[in-house]
Amino acid sequence: MAAFTLVDDFESYASGTIASGVTSGTWTGIFDGTANAVIAGDSGSQALRFWGTGSGAGGWRGASVNLASSYSTDFSVAHGSGAGTYFFQIRNVGGNSDTVFGLSDIAVDNNNSWQQFTSTLSLTTAGQLRAWNGTGDEVIATIPTGDWVNVWIYADNAAKTFQVGWSTGTDDAAVHGTTFNFGRRNGADANVSYLAFVDLLGTTSATASEVDNIWFAAGQDFTNPIPEPAAATLGALGLLGLLRRRR
Repeated sequence: MAAFTLVDDFESYASGTIASGVTSGTWTGIFDGTANAVIAGDSGSQALRFWGTGSGAGGWRGASVNLASSYSTDFSVAHGSGAGTYFFQIRNVGGNSDTVFGLSDIAVDNNNSWQQFTSTLSLTTAGQLRAWNGTGDEVIATIPTGDWVNVWIYADNAAKTFQVGWSTGTDDAAVHGTTFNFGRRNGADANVSYLAFVDLLGTTSATASEVDNIWFAAGQDFTNPIPEPAAATLGALGLLGLLRRRR
Protein backbone atom coordinates (compact mmCIF):
# COMPACT_ATOMS: atom_id res chain seq x y z
CA MET A 1 0.00 0.00 0.00
CA ALA A 2 1.07 3.56 -0.71
CA ALA A 3 0.99 6.32 1.88
CA PHE A 4 -1.88 8.80 1.63
CA THR A 5 -1.29 12.56 1.88
CA LEU A 6 -4.05 15.05 2.59
CA VAL A 7 -4.73 17.24 -0.45
CA ASP A 8 -7.60 19.41 0.86
CA ASP A 9 -10.15 19.26 3.66
CA PHE A 10 -11.41 22.84 3.03
CA GLU A 11 -10.80 23.84 6.66
CA SER A 12 -8.28 26.55 5.77
CA TYR A 13 -10.79 28.57 3.72
CA ALA A 14 -13.32 31.14 4.82
CA SER A 15 -16.96 30.48 3.94
CA GLY A 16 -18.11 32.09 0.72
CA THR A 17 -18.24 31.68 -3.04
CA ILE A 18 -15.39 30.47 -5.22
CA ALA A 19 -16.04 33.55 -7.36
CA SER A 20 -15.30 35.86 -4.42
CA GLY A 21 -11.83 34.37 -4.03
CA VAL A 22 -12.24 32.56 -0.69
CA THR A 23 -9.76 29.87 -1.78
CA SER A 24 -7.21 32.42 -3.03
CA GLY A 25 -7.33 30.87 -6.48
CA THR A 26 -6.70 27.26 -5.43
CA TRP A 27 -10.13 26.21 -6.74
CA THR A 28 -11.59 27.57 -9.98
CA GLY A 29 -15.31 27.92 -10.64
CA ILE A 30 -16.78 26.00 -13.60
CA PHE A 31 -17.49 27.47 -15.99
CA ASP A 32 -18.01 31.11 -15.11
CA GLY A 33 -15.93 31.48 -12.00
CA THR A 34 -19.06 30.83 -10.31
CA ALA A 35 -21.26 31.86 -7.39
CA ASN A 36 -22.75 28.35 -7.59
CA ALA A 37 -19.70 26.83 -5.90
CA VAL A 38 -19.09 27.78 -2.28
CA ILE A 39 -17.10 26.83 0.76
CA ALA A 40 -19.85 26.01 3.24
CA GLY A 41 -19.98 24.95 6.86
CA ASP A 42 -21.54 21.54 7.45
CA SER A 43 -22.02 20.22 11.01
CA GLY A 44 -18.99 22.11 12.24
CA SER A 45 -16.66 21.42 9.30
CA GLN A 46 -16.10 22.98 5.91
CA ALA A 47 -16.90 21.36 2.55
CA LEU A 48 -17.07 22.41 -1.09
CA ARG A 49 -20.74 22.76 -2.11
CA PHE A 50 -21.86 23.25 -5.72
CA TRP A 51 -25.04 23.19 -7.79
CA GLY A 52 -26.04 23.73 -11.41
CA THR A 53 -28.52 26.09 -12.99
CA GLY A 54 -30.87 23.48 -14.48
CA SER A 55 -30.82 21.04 -17.37
CA GLY A 56 -29.72 21.97 -20.87
CA ALA A 57 -26.90 23.93 -22.42
CA GLY A 58 -25.12 26.22 -19.98
CA GLY A 59 -26.47 24.49 -16.89
CA TRP A 60 -23.19 23.04 -15.61
CA ARG A 61 -21.61 24.64 -12.53
CA GLY A 62 -18.95 23.44 -10.14
CA ALA A 63 -15.28 23.73 -9.30
CA SER A 64 -11.93 22.24 -10.28
CA VAL A 65 -8.40 22.23 -8.90
CA ASN A 66 -5.03 21.93 -10.62
CA LEU A 67 -3.38 18.97 -8.90
CA ALA A 68 0.04 19.78 -10.34
CA SER A 69 0.38 23.42 -9.32
CA SER A 70 -2.30 24.56 -6.85
CA TYR A 71 -0.72 22.99 -3.77
CA SER A 72 2.81 22.87 -2.41
CA THR A 73 2.97 19.19 -3.44
CA ASP A 74 2.39 17.91 -6.99
CA PHE A 75 -0.56 15.47 -6.82
CA SER A 76 -0.82 14.85 -10.55
CA VAL A 77 -0.15 11.53 -12.32
CA ALA A 78 2.50 11.68 -15.02
CA HIS A 79 1.96 10.41 -18.55
CA GLY A 80 3.59 7.09 -19.33
CA SER A 81 4.58 5.95 -15.86
CA GLY A 82 2.53 7.69 -13.19
CA ALA A 83 -0.17 6.01 -11.14
CA GLY A 84 -1.99 7.20 -8.06
CA THR A 85 -5.09 6.83 -5.91
CA TYR A 86 -7.43 9.75 -5.28
CA PHE A 87 -9.79 9.49 -2.30
CA PHE A 88 -12.61 11.88 -1.41
CA GLN A 89 -16.07 11.95 0.13
CA ILE A 90 -19.10 13.18 -1.81
CA ARG A 91 -22.85 13.39 -1.38
CA ASN A 92 -25.97 14.84 -2.95
CA VAL A 93 -27.48 17.08 -0.29
CA GLY A 94 -31.00 16.55 -1.65
CA GLY A 95 -33.41 17.23 -4.42
CA ASN A 96 -32.73 17.11 -8.13
CA SER A 97 -28.95 16.82 -8.49
CA ASP A 98 -26.94 15.17 -11.26
CA THR A 99 -23.30 15.38 -10.24
CA VAL A 100 -20.38 14.48 -12.49
CA PHE A 101 -16.84 14.35 -11.16
CA GLY A 102 -13.42 12.88 -11.76
CA LEU A 103 -9.99 13.46 -13.25
CA SER A 104 -8.84 15.21 -16.40
CA ASP A 105 -5.69 16.15 -18.28
CA ILE A 106 -7.16 19.59 -19.06
CA ALA A 107 -8.97 22.30 -17.10
CA VAL A 108 -12.69 21.49 -16.98
CA ASP A 109 -14.07 24.84 -17.97
CA ASN A 110 -17.13 24.92 -20.22
CA ASN A 111 -20.84 24.14 -20.38
CA ASN A 112 -20.12 20.67 -21.74
CA SER A 113 -18.03 19.89 -18.67
CA TRP A 114 -18.98 16.22 -18.57
CA GLN A 115 -17.16 15.69 -21.89
CA GLN A 116 -13.83 16.90 -20.50
CA PHE A 117 -13.05 14.15 -18.00
CA THR A 118 -10.44 11.43 -18.37
CA SER A 119 -11.98 9.38 -15.53
CA THR A 120 -15.70 10.12 -15.36
CA LEU A 121 -17.92 9.29 -12.39
CA SER A 122 -21.36 10.53 -11.43
CA LEU A 123 -23.83 10.53 -8.56
CA THR A 124 -27.50 10.74 -9.52
CA THR A 125 -30.65 11.93 -7.79
CA ALA A 126 -31.54 8.25 -7.37
CA GLY A 127 -28.29 7.78 -5.45
CA GLN A 128 -26.50 5.75 -8.09
CA LEU A 129 -22.72 6.06 -8.01
CA ARG A 130 -21.63 5.34 -11.60
CA ALA A 131 -18.54 5.28 -13.82
CA TRP A 132 -18.38 5.82 -17.58
CA ASN A 133 -17.28 2.61 -19.31
CA GLY A 134 -16.92 3.97 -22.83
CA THR A 135 -20.47 3.23 -23.95
CA GLY A 136 -22.57 4.09 -20.90
CA ASP A 137 -22.70 4.69 -17.15
CA GLU A 138 -21.95 1.54 -15.15
CA VAL A 139 -23.52 1.44 -11.67
CA ILE A 140 -21.00 1.00 -8.86
CA ALA A 141 -23.32 1.35 -5.85
CA THR A 142 -26.54 3.00 -4.67
CA ILE A 143 -26.28 5.55 -1.86
CA PRO A 144 -29.26 7.21 -0.09
CA THR A 145 -29.61 10.92 -0.85
CA GLY A 146 -27.88 12.97 1.83
CA ASP A 147 -25.43 10.22 2.82
CA TRP A 148 -21.69 10.63 2.31
CA VAL A 149 -19.98 8.04 0.13
CA ASN A 150 -16.23 7.42 0.16
CA VAL A 151 -14.81 7.22 -3.36
CA TRP A 152 -11.42 5.96 -4.53
CA ILE A 153 -10.15 6.47 -8.10
CA TYR A 154 -6.97 4.58 -8.93
CA ALA A 155 -5.60 6.17 -12.12
CA ASP A 156 -2.88 4.39 -14.11
CA ASN A 157 -1.45 6.85 -16.62
CA ALA A 158 0.74 4.19 -18.22
CA ALA A 159 -2.10 1.78 -19.00
CA LYS A 160 -4.58 4.69 -19.42
CA THR A 161 -7.07 2.96 -17.13
CA PHE A 162 -8.78 3.58 -13.81
CA GLN A 163 -10.44 1.52 -11.08
CA VAL A 164 -13.13 2.64 -8.64
CA GLY A 165 -13.64 1.79 -4.99
CA TRP A 166 -16.39 2.92 -2.65
CA SER A 167 -17.59 2.57 0.92
CA THR A 168 -19.61 4.36 3.57
CA GLY A 169 -18.65 5.28 7.10
CA THR A 170 -15.17 4.22 8.17
CA ASP A 171 -14.85 1.18 5.91
CA ASP A 172 -12.09 0.53 3.42
CA ALA A 173 -13.05 0.28 -0.25
CA ALA A 174 -15.16 -2.30 -1.96
CA VAL A 175 -13.34 -2.35 -5.30
CA HIS A 176 -15.57 -2.52 -8.35
CA GLY A 177 -14.68 -5.36 -10.69
CA THR A 178 -14.32 -3.36 -13.91
CA THR A 179 -11.04 -1.77 -14.96
CA PHE A 180 -12.19 1.23 -16.99
CA ASN A 181 -10.34 2.79 -19.91
CA PHE A 182 -9.70 6.52 -19.82
CA GLY A 183 -12.79 8.08 -21.34
CA ARG A 184 -14.06 11.09 -23.21
CA ARG A 185 -10.71 12.81 -22.66
CA ASN A 186 -8.32 9.90 -23.14
CA GLY A 187 -5.24 11.90 -22.17
CA ALA A 188 -3.10 9.79 -24.50
CA ASP A 189 0.00 11.96 -24.16
CA ALA A 190 -0.75 14.07 -21.12
CA ASN A 191 -0.53 14.18 -17.36
CA VAL A 192 -3.66 13.70 -15.26
CA SER A 193 -3.57 17.11 -13.61
CA TYR A 194 -7.11 18.17 -12.62
CA LEU A 195 -9.83 17.05 -10.23
CA ALA A 196 -13.26 18.53 -10.93
CA PHE A 197 -16.86 18.36 -9.71
CA VAL A 198 -19.90 19.71 -11.61
CA ASP A 199 -23.68 19.58 -11.16
CA LEU A 200 -26.20 20.04 -13.96
CA LEU A 201 -29.63 19.95 -12.37
CA GLY A 202 -29.41 21.57 -8.94
CA THR A 203 -30.83 25.08 -8.95
CA THR A 204 -30.51 26.05 -5.26
CA SER A 205 -28.15 25.24 -2.41
CA ALA A 206 -30.87 22.90 -1.13
CA THR A 207 -30.28 20.66 -4.16
CA ALA A 208 -26.50 20.91 -4.06
CA SER A 209 -23.74 18.36 -3.92
CA GLU A 210 -20.78 18.48 -1.56
CA VAL A 211 -17.24 17.12 -1.56
CA ASP A 212 -14.80 16.89 1.32
CA ASN A 213 -11.58 15.24 2.55
CA ILE A 214 -9.48 14.79 -0.60
CA TRP A 215 -6.41 12.55 -0.21
CA PHE A 216 -3.76 11.20 -2.61
CA ALA A 217 -1.43 8.19 -2.63
CA ALA A 218 1.29 7.69 -5.25
CA GLY A 219 0.33 4.14 -6.13
CA GLN A 220 -2.65 1.89 -5.47
CA ASP A 221 -4.28 2.05 -2.04
CA PHE A 222 -7.92 1.27 -1.31
CA THR A 223 -7.74 1.77 2.45
CA ASN A 224 -9.66 4.60 4.14
CA PRO A 225 -7.06 7.34 4.80
CA ILE A 226 -9.03 9.54 7.20
CA PRO A 227 -7.66 9.10 10.72
CA GLU A 228 -9.94 8.19 13.58
CA PRO A 229 -10.28 11.12 16.01
CA ALA A 230 -8.09 10.86 19.05
CA ALA A 231 -9.98 10.11 22.24
CA ALA A 232 -11.23 13.30 23.93
CA THR A 233 -9.80 14.18 27.34
CA LEU A 234 -11.34 16.25 30.11
CA GLY A 235 -10.50 19.89 30.66
CA ALA A 236 -9.85 22.97 28.57
CA LEU A 237 -7.48 21.13 26.24
CA GLY A 238 -9.89 18.27 25.66
CA LEU A 239 -10.66 19.14 22.06
CA LEU A 240 -7.17 20.19 21.04
CA GLY A 241 -5.29 17.74 18.88
CA LEU A 242 -8.38 16.00 17.60
CA LEU A 243 -7.96 14.90 14.03
CA ARG A 244 -10.66 15.79 11.55
CA ARG A 245 -13.61 13.52 12.17
CA ARG A 246 -14.74 10.97 9.67
CA ARG A 247 -17.97 11.73 7.85
